[in-house]
Amino acid sequence: MDLNAKRICFFMENLYGGGAERSMLTTAIGFKDKGYAVDLFLISADGAYRKDVPKDIRIIESGIYRYKLTLIILFFKIVRHILFIKPDAIVSALNVCNILLIFAKIITRSKVKCLVTIRNIEDTLVSKKYIIRYCKHELLSKMQVFLSPCADKIVTVSLGLADYVKSKNHCSSAKLVTIYNPVNSEEIIAKSKENIDVTIGLNNDSLPVVITSGRLHSDKNFSALITAIKKVHQRMLVHLIILGDGDLRDELQELIDRLELQSYVDLLGFKDNPFAYMSHSDLFVLSSNHEGFGRVLVEAMACGCPVVSTDCPSGPREILEDGKWGRLVPIGDIDAMAEAIIDTLENPIPKKLLVERAKYFSIERAVAEYERVIYG
Repeated sequence: MDLNAKRICFFMENLYGGGAERSMLTTAIGFKDKGYAVDLFLISADGAYRKDVPKDIRIIESGIYRYKLTLIILFFKIVRHILFIKPDAIVSALNVCNILLIFAKIITRSKVKCLVTIRNIEDTLVSKKYIIRYCKHELLSKMQVFLSPCADKIVTVSLGLADYVKSKNHCSSAKLVTIYNPVNSEEIIAKSKENIDVTIGLNNDSLPVVITSGRLHSDKNFSALITAIKKVHQRMLVHLIILGDGDLRDELQELIDRLELQSYVDLLGFKDNPFAYMSHSDLFVLSSNHEGFGRVLVEAMACGCPVVSTDCPSGPREILEDGKWGRLVPIGDIDAMAEAIIDTLENPIPKKLLVERAKYFSIERAVAEYERVIYG
């Protein structure tokens, strides 16, 4: 191993299909392509994105799957890596990994740059009805708030999220830096051209197609979007496709049935290539109550698909530049969402302009900004 080579490590829990994991892996690949030696620290190497990890990115995992013991072993592996490998920087994501990295930084007193990334408004991620999970999450969130100022830098994925973190952490602005999540537009464009059965779930493909994607979770507020589609039908018929899996599938299907939208709304589940569906759609709608960034908006625009989004904290307004690239509507406002859907379908922004906007959130830009943070 060449200890003099530029080396960077990315630390996260696993490679399952979340936005944080996708963005971290995309950034890691960007560093690899620029000639860095790259390591992935993982609690578990399992997940849908495992197949996307290039062979020349080294994976380090705990190897034991009893959670508490796993964390202890992983913690000492991080400490060992900091002391003996001495990478230029370690970048972590999500509560547990951020906390472990900060503790390792404190104990080793190393000059290795430790960057913790904050990717969402943590306080609202776990429902209070799951009391044990909620209390555990609250404890981890508060530990992260307390410890984050001990990191070299706190990286947020949007300016709005940076303001939120500053208000919670009482940390100096010098500690905070915003780096937008990178999106590989070229890869998305290539995948958007792959063949799919576009008739799946479509009973009438002559209708305009509205699409959305994400976990079937209350945070995404798909019920508001489904209800808005019912209101849209008072003026024009459209077909809604929802991509993603989650605990609310049955509840959403019941709503679809109750609103008599069975012929117009389809829950198609998780798709490995959502971009092929986006490229065949006339509009993408993000109905979330909150987002850290809203990466899926950029992905939809990279496919040339017009977008409508709730004006939720904190990324969509920044991605869409205050509505320049797509309509912003108040959270949960059914009437405003329906009106925005109709208006955008009737007056879409040209696809070429949307694709160009998506390219702003490039891997090269993200890597360059991380380099500025790490090397000054």
